[in-house]
Amino acid sequence: MLALIYLAIAVYLGDQLCRRFYRFVSVPHRWAAAALVGLLVSSWFTYLVGLAFAHTSKPLVWANLFFAVAAAAISLLNRRSSCGSNPDAAFIQPRAPGSETWDWITLGLYGVLVSWMMFASLNSSAGNLQIANNEYSDFGPNTAIMQSFAVGHNFPTEYPHFSGDRIRYHFLFYFQAGNLEFLGLDPAWSLNLLSIVSLVAMLALVMVLGDVLFNSRAVGRVGSALFFFFGSLSYVPFVYKQGSVHAAIQAILHRREFLPTIFPYRGELWGTWSQVTFLNQRHLASAIGMLLLVLIFLVLRYRSVPAKQVAQRPLTDTAAPEPSARAEISKPGPHGDLTQPESSPRPTGESPAFTAETFRVTAPAFIFSGVLLGLLPMWNSAAFIAAFPVLALLLILCPLRPQMLGLAITAGAIALPQILYLSTGSGRTPTPKLIHWG
Repeated sequence: MLALIYLAIAVYLGDQLCRRFYRFVSVPHRWAAAALVGLLVSSWFTYLVGLAFAHTSKPLVWANLFFAVAAAAISLLNRRSSCGSNPDAAFIQPRAPGSETWDWITLGLYGVLVSWMMFASLNSSAGNLQIANNEYSDFGPNTAIMQSFAVGHNFPTEYPHFSGDRIRYHFLFYFQAGNLEFLGLDPAWSLNLLSIVSLVAMLALVMVLGDVLFNSRAVGRVGSALFFFFGSLSYVPFVYKQGSVHAAIQAILHRREFLPTIFPYRGELWGTWSQVTFLNQRHLASAIGMLLLVLIFLVLRYRSVPAKQVAQRPLTDTAAPEPSARAEISKPGPHGDLTQPESSPRPTGESPAFTAETFRVTAPAFIFSGVLLGLLPMWNSAAFIAAFPVLALLLILCPLRPQMLGLAITAGAIALPQILYLSTGSGRTPTPKLIHWG
């Protein structure tokens, strides 16, 4: 019960934080953001407090002061909201046409399918963990990290299989799973619950990104559904050569390895291009979801720039907009987004550019996004590295460059100590280098 209360408080805290910096396309968008941000922030806080009390026999007892600190933070944020300084969560209107019911049905189906995937690959019975054939090699070290926190004392953190030197692996997701086990959940339930929530949240954000980019809910649903399809057409000749539907079904049911693709890569039978990656590396979905959350925020911000340019053109007596056009001109809302209608035209001769939306107004949301990305290296360093070229390209090609620089500096300042911590030490084998010059 304590573990479920912990998760509920974490999600609620994530919602309290996100709604002060982001606007949302839909309710699933809001709750996916709340779940991912709450999980990331709560894990970092709990781990750092546990590390601070490493000298005690039970650091996780002190680490779960999160209950009290989160309750105080939520109370403070709610009090500020009641004073009018932070409005309630706001939604972008209008959004793409379509049925809200079908959105929820799609997410419900994803929840059922993802739950089956997680429990089919990891379960427990009579005190023993049951791990699927394709996952045991990865789950050996990953569950060892989880158990080292749940039933051990791994502060400062070491890699359980190679004790004596500090850890070089992004481990916070498995720390949180171990903490939930410490709070009373079964080991399989601890890891599966986090995996289900994070993967469904990621798929919800894929739906939102398709909706935002193409103004179509159908595109978002199709894009998220393609996640469940193999990334190769090698299944076509496999099914064709079976000769009958019954033979094809039997071949599928009795196959123990993944189909090799046309690519000349090592480990083809490991399912490199399949969903097994998200079953082996349970922390991957939440990290990708965090990157998607920031990308959706940036797309919505960039979409507001043309409206500002129109709104800030000098108005003259000979070139005044029609009343109907004037009603469509927007100004920054309470979160810095353009959603409220302009009540009156701007004075003649007002300078162009972005005078109505200063850096001071827009920067907090960018800095908050930078904080989220900066917390990723110890959660999943691969997602953080992938975010770098994506955001660098947006910095070059898109507007709002001062704000993007603020995001990049914030993310870099928070991430750099983690990267140095994970890549240095006295171990015999250093972390592989990202760039090999020449």
